[in-house]
Amino acid sequence: MYIYLRYYLKHFFICGYGVLVFFLIIKFPGSYTVTLKQAIVVISIATILALATASLHILSVKSVPNARLEEALSTSQARCIEVALETHEAFYESIDYLQTALECTIEADLANGEIKARTGLSWESWGEMIILVLREKGPKLTSIEIKSRPWLGSSSLDSGKNYCNVEEVARYLNRFAPAKPFSYRG
Repeated sequence: MYIYLRYYLKHFFICGYGVLVFFLIIKFPGSYTVTLKQAIVVISIATILALATASLHILSVKSVPNARLEEALSTSQARCIEVALETHEAFYESIDYLQTALECTIEADLANGEIKARTGLSWESWGEMIILVLREKGPKLTSIEIKSRPWLGSSSLDSGKNYCNVEEVARYLNRFAPAKPFSYRG
């Protein structure tokens, strides 16, 4: 319950600020005096807009399978995993997956171990930036930091798309996770 309240309040302040600025620019080009009636109208519009957008975002994020709601509501996502591959092998596996499964446009820099991928425009978003940073942790062990954020930096809604991007890339690369030590109790 607290998660919802906090999220609705955040949207109320974002929408309220936007509506207020828009209202002041359109309605009062020379004078910035506001009557009580006008203030109530602005607050009402902001409230309706906040309830609508936040509710739609919460419903779309709840439809994401296995999503942890509080984590999935954030538009910027990050996760770190380890794979049992050399850095260059992990680099090329990551690029291959991003190009084929997510159909991304890619900028890759093997020397710095960084991959920047951009997804295309869809009805859910203006696109996302997926960034992978690879670091060698030892022979046949690479750490990969996966980040996904909206391409349009001011976006406060993403329908859980960035959460899904990070989870999909992590799920694919976890196929190469180091084997857990086997223990036998007899």
